[in-house]
Amino acid sequence: MRKSILVASLLMGSLVLGGCQNNRSTAKSSDSSSKTTTVSSSSKKQAVSSSTTKTASTYTLNWNAAKQKQMNTFMQQFGQKMNQSYQPVDKSTTVKWFNHTLSVLMQNNQIVVNGTTTKVAWFPTKGSATATNIVASYVDSSNHILYLMTETKDGQNQVLVTQEDVNADGLLVTKPTTNQSLTSDYQAAMAGKNAPASNSTADSKTTAAFSFPSEYIGSWYAYNDDGSESTITFTTNTITTATQGDTDPVETFHSDSEMTANDKTRIKEGDGGSANLEDAARRNWYKAATTTVNGKEMLQVGVWYAYRGNQFSYYHVQNDTINGQSVPTLYLYDEQGAQTGQELVKYHKMGGNQQYFG
Repeated sequence: MRKSILVASLLMGSLVLGGCQNNRSTAKSSDSSSKTTTVSSSSKKQAVSSSTTKTASTYTLNWNAAKQKQMNTFMQQFGQKMNQSYQPVDKSTTVKWFNHTLSVLMQNNQIVVNGTTTKVAWFPTKGSATATNIVASYVDSSNHILYLMTETKDGQNQVLVTQEDVNADGLLVTKPTTNQSLTSDYQAAMAGKNAPASNSTADSKTTAAFSFPSEYIGSWYAYNDDGSESTITFTTNTITTATQGDTDPVETFHSDSEMTANDKTRIKEGDGGSANLEDAARRNWYKAATTTVNGKEMLQVGVWYAYRGNQFSYYHVQNDTINGQSVPTLYLYDEQGAQTGQELVKYHKMGGNQQYFG
């Protein structure tokens, strides 16, 4: 009998102990489940936060295929009115911009706008909230005119234009167009309206460019007295100079056909003329003309409102025999040097080999 009671007591103790252990196990399991739920909730918060951040960096563009089609029509009409020919540009275009392929230039997510390097998104399907979206572009490559239609999240939409080669960093150099007709057309397309009647021809007077003779085109090199190397590069209508990698601003040359009546009067009046006749924007322009000095054909270049001989520089190209070789040579003169034949600098198309420099 005692033995039975003892066995029963032991069994009861085992059951109680087992129950405690089960309770502890359940508590641990409950703890573990609670922690797992907390981690899962945290992960969801992070995922939502990440998704929200990603969404905030983009927005739905106002621009669309219908507005693009409308702008294509506007640009065709605009080109006919201006005696120009524009074609739409996209990322696959093979059109050349000076010596560059436009589609390659568009791989860069920066351009220069009014002298400031600006982040851009080229033809995006979703608008960038942090960059300027270039939603459309048109080029007249023969006249060197490129228009960029832009859209921003805050509605600062404008038309940019460039008529010059890229800068030393390979960036397109642009500014807002002064052509109110084109700006109005773009705003109309953006709003889905018909183009307004226009009487503006502002940009049409900035399209003509002086074309340098082919023998000047390319890069020329000279060694300075201190051993440093200088370069001067001619494109169709630009000149860029550099010394030891320090590049000066690109000079874009315009044709005399772009002279207004005020421009001509200002130049004719010379020192006694009024600066009020000058167009502020054109003070940064350059002009060039071919001329003959002492039997030599030369390029005469200067700022737009230059009127005295000492305000011009003169270039002449000829082949010189150096070390038994015929080497193309570019001579730079001032006004007096053009008369006497005493150059300021002598360049050759033989960069990196000092034996040709003297």
